[in-house]
Amino acid sequence: MYILGYVLVILGFFLMILTYGAVVQSKIKGRYVSGFPAIGGILIIIGFLLTSHKILCLLGLLDYGIWGLLFFAIPENIKVEQKQKNKPFPDILNGEQVLYFTKYNKNYQEIKIKEKNINAYRVQYVNYYAITKSEQGYKLAFCDRDFNIIQQTEFLSLKTENIKKTGIEWIKK
Repeated sequence: MYILGYVLVILGFFLMILTYGAVVQSKIKGRYVSGFPAIGGILIIIGFLLTSHKILCLLGLLDYGIWGLLFFAIPENIKVEQKQKNKPFPDILNGEQVLYFTKYNKNYQEIKIKEKNINAYRVQYVNYYAITKSEQGYKLAFCDRDFNIIQQTEFLSLKTENIKKTGIEWIKK
Protein backbone atom coordinates (compact mmCIF):
# COMPACT_ATOMS: atom_id res chain seq x y z
CA MET A 1 0.00 0.00 0.00
CA TYR A 2 2.88 2.33 0.77
CA ILE A 3 4.20 2.04 -2.78
CA LEU A 4 0.80 2.95 -4.25
CA GLY A 5 0.60 5.87 -1.83
CA TYR A 6 3.96 7.25 -2.87
CA VAL A 7 3.16 6.78 -6.56
CA LEU A 8 -0.04 8.80 -6.05
CA VAL A 9 1.90 11.49 -4.15
CA ILE A 10 4.50 11.79 -6.94
CA LEU A 11 1.78 11.94 -9.61
CA GLY A 12 -0.14 14.47 -7.51
CA PHE A 13 2.87 16.77 -7.13
CA PHE A 14 3.57 16.46 -10.87
CA LEU A 15 -0.01 17.50 -11.71
CA MET A 16 0.07 20.32 -9.16
CA ILE A 17 3.29 21.67 -10.67
CA LEU A 18 1.71 21.47 -14.14
CA THR A 19 -1.34 23.35 -12.85
CA TYR A 20 0.71 26.18 -11.36
CA GLY A 21 2.82 26.21 -14.53
CA ALA A 22 -0.37 26.64 -16.54
CA VAL A 23 -1.33 29.64 -14.39
CA VAL A 24 2.07 31.24 -15.04
CA GLN A 25 1.81 30.49 -18.78
CA SER A 26 -1.66 32.04 -18.85
CA LYS A 27 -0.26 35.25 -17.37
CA ILE A 28 2.72 35.30 -19.75
CA LYS A 29 0.81 34.46 -22.95
CA GLY A 30 -2.27 36.51 -22.10
CA ARG A 31 -4.63 33.64 -22.94
CA TYR A 32 -6.00 30.73 -20.94
CA VAL A 33 -3.79 27.65 -20.58
CA SER A 34 -5.49 24.69 -18.94
CA GLY A 35 -4.05 22.79 -16.00
CA PHE A 36 -5.42 20.09 -13.70
CA PRO A 37 -6.86 22.03 -10.74
CA ALA A 38 -7.80 19.94 -7.68
CA ILE A 39 -6.72 16.61 -9.22
CA GLY A 40 -3.11 16.90 -8.02
CA GLY A 41 -4.23 17.93 -4.55
CA ILE A 42 -6.69 15.07 -4.29
CA LEU A 43 -4.04 12.56 -5.38
CA ILE A 44 -1.60 13.96 -2.79
CA ILE A 45 -4.20 13.69 -0.04
CA ILE A 46 -5.13 10.11 -0.97
CA GLY A 47 -1.48 9.14 -1.45
CA PHE A 48 -0.33 10.37 1.95
CA LEU A 49 -3.35 8.79 3.63
CA LEU A 50 -2.12 5.44 2.26
CA THR A 51 1.32 5.92 3.80
CA SER A 52 2.54 6.20 7.38
CA HIS A 53 2.96 9.99 6.97
CA LYS A 54 -0.75 10.85 7.14
CA ILE A 55 -0.19 14.39 8.46
CA LEU A 56 1.53 15.27 5.17
CA CYS A 57 -1.79 14.88 3.36
CA LEU A 58 -2.32 18.54 4.32
CA LEU A 59 0.14 19.38 1.53
CA GLY A 60 -2.68 18.53 -0.88
CA LEU A 61 -4.43 21.68 0.33
CA LEU A 62 -1.76 23.74 -1.46
CA ASP A 63 -3.64 23.04 -4.70
CA TYR A 64 -5.86 26.06 -5.34
CA GLY A 65 -8.39 23.83 -7.10
CA ILE A 66 -9.35 22.22 -3.77
CA TRP A 67 -10.19 25.64 -2.33
CA GLY A 68 -12.05 26.57 -5.52
CA LEU A 69 -14.21 23.48 -5.16
CA LEU A 70 -14.90 24.07 -1.47
CA PHE A 71 -15.65 27.79 -1.59
CA PHE A 72 -16.90 28.42 -5.12
CA ALA A 73 -18.03 25.47 -7.23
CA ILE A 74 -19.94 23.44 -4.65
CA PRO A 75 -21.77 26.39 -2.95
CA GLU A 76 -22.58 27.93 -6.34
CA ASN A 77 -24.07 24.64 -7.55
CA ILE A 78 -26.18 24.41 -4.39
CA LYS A 79 -27.47 27.98 -4.93
CA VAL A 80 -28.40 27.25 -8.55
CA GLU A 81 -30.29 24.08 -7.54
CA GLN A 82 -32.18 25.93 -4.77
CA LYS A 83 -33.08 28.76 -7.15
CA GLN A 84 -34.32 26.22 -9.71
CA LYS A 85 -36.48 24.43 -7.14
CA ASN A 86 -38.14 27.71 -6.11
CA LYS A 87 -38.86 28.83 -9.70
CA PRO A 88 -42.63 28.98 -10.35
CA PHE A 89 -44.01 26.76 -13.08
CA PRO A 90 -45.59 28.76 -15.96
CA ASP A 91 -49.38 28.72 -16.48
CA ILE A 92 -49.01 28.26 -20.26
CA LEU A 93 -46.63 26.05 -22.29
CA ASN A 94 -46.57 26.51 -26.08
CA GLY A 95 -49.88 28.36 -25.94
CA GLU A 96 -51.64 25.60 -24.00
CA GLN A 97 -52.96 25.82 -20.45
CA VAL A 98 -51.09 23.78 -17.85
CA LEU A 99 -53.43 21.61 -15.75
CA TYR A 100 -50.89 19.59 -13.73
CA PHE A 101 -47.14 19.67 -13.30
CA THR A 102 -44.49 17.96 -11.19
CA LYS A 103 -42.02 19.44 -8.76
CA TYR A 104 -38.49 20.05 -9.96
CA ASN A 105 -36.35 16.94 -10.12
CA LYS A 106 -32.76 16.98 -11.26
CA ASN A 107 -33.36 14.02 -13.53
CA TYR A 108 -36.72 12.28 -13.98
CA GLN A 109 -35.46 10.60 -17.14
CA GLU A 110 -33.06 10.98 -20.04
CA ILE A 111 -34.19 11.33 -23.64
CA LYS A 112 -31.81 10.63 -26.52
CA ILE A 113 -32.27 13.15 -29.31
CA LYS A 114 -30.70 12.55 -32.73
CA GLU A 115 -28.67 15.47 -33.98
CA LYS A 116 -29.44 16.84 -37.43
CA ASN A 117 -26.96 16.26 -40.28
CA ILE A 118 -24.62 14.08 -38.18
CA ASN A 119 -24.81 10.56 -36.89
CA ALA A 120 -24.83 11.42 -33.18
CA TYR A 121 -27.18 11.66 -30.24
CA ARG A 122 -27.33 14.04 -27.32
CA VAL A 123 -28.91 13.28 -23.98
CA GLN A 124 -31.55 15.71 -22.75
CA TYR A 125 -32.61 15.53 -19.11
CA VAL A 126 -36.28 15.79 -18.16
CA ASN A 127 -36.70 17.98 -15.08
CA TYR A 128 -40.48 18.46 -15.15
CA TYR A 129 -43.57 16.72 -16.48
CA ALA A 130 -46.66 18.76 -17.30
CA ILE A 131 -50.16 17.94 -18.51
CA THR A 132 -51.63 20.59 -20.79
CA LYS A 133 -55.08 21.06 -22.33
CA SER A 134 -55.02 21.27 -26.11
CA GLU A 135 -57.78 21.62 -28.71
CA GLN A 136 -57.69 17.89 -29.54
CA GLY A 137 -57.45 16.66 -25.94
CA TYR A 138 -54.51 16.61 -23.57
CA LYS A 139 -50.73 16.45 -23.86
CA LEU A 140 -48.05 15.12 -21.58
CA ALA A 141 -45.05 17.42 -21.91
CA PHE A 142 -41.50 16.49 -20.96
CA CYS A 143 -39.74 19.74 -19.97
CA ASP A 144 -36.17 20.74 -19.23
CA ARG A 145 -35.08 22.97 -16.35
CA ASP A 146 -36.06 26.14 -18.24
CA PHE A 147 -39.57 24.79 -19.03
CA ASN A 148 -38.72 24.14 -22.68
CA ILE A 149 -40.68 21.21 -24.08
CA ILE A 150 -38.38 18.39 -25.14
CA GLN A 151 -41.09 15.98 -26.23
CA GLN A 152 -44.90 15.77 -26.10
CA THR A 153 -47.37 12.91 -26.17
CA GLU A 154 -51.03 13.45 -27.02
CA PHE A 155 -53.94 11.60 -25.42
CA LEU A 156 -57.72 12.08 -25.63
CA SER A 157 -59.04 11.73 -22.08
CA LEU A 158 -57.76 12.56 -18.63
CA LYS A 159 -58.82 10.78 -15.45
CA THR A 160 -57.44 12.21 -12.23
CA GLU A 161 -57.31 8.79 -10.56
CA ASN A 162 -54.90 7.63 -13.31
CA ILE A 163 -52.63 10.59 -12.59
CA LYS A 164 -52.36 9.54 -8.95
CA LYS A 165 -51.37 5.99 -10.00
CA THR A 166 -48.18 7.20 -11.70
CA GLY A 167 -46.28 7.35 -8.42
CA ILE A 168 -45.16 10.91 -9.14
CA GLU A 169 -46.31 13.85 -7.04
CA TRP A 170 -48.43 16.06 -9.31
CA ILE A 171 -49.44 19.62 -8.49
CA LYS A 172 -52.72 21.02 -9.81
CA LYS A 173 -52.63 24.50 -11.36
